[in-house]
Amino acid sequence: MGFLRQGVCFPDLPIVKAEHCAGVASAWGSGASAYSLECTSSDFSLSTFDVCKRLDGGACVSYAQPYPPFPVCVYDGGIALSMELFTAVLGFLVVVYVGARLKRFVWDQKEGI
Repeated sequence: MGFLRQGVCFPDLPIVKAEHCAGVASAWGSGASAYSLECTSSDFSLSTFDVCKRLDGGACVSYAQPYPPFPVCVYDGGIALSMELFTAVLGFLVVVYVGARLKRFVWDQKEGI
């Protein structure tokens, strides 16, 4: 079981919370002022994370922000994708082998004439 964030299934809840926290960082301007946001949390077992907001590079104004809900997903660690790739490669190799055997069969038949 895993947790979904932006189309990616993460294996553990603290990992997805850390990824969400890292994605909070941003900067923007409004007129002559510059704003920035950054996550300052280090404990991802809580239900909230700390966000630091700065105006013009000044002092940090910190506030707690709740995590959004992360839907449950099936985390298989890439096993399904690797099995699909293995099946495709195996199918390609079978086609090449059968094609080579047919070529050899047809080529041997023509030499006898």
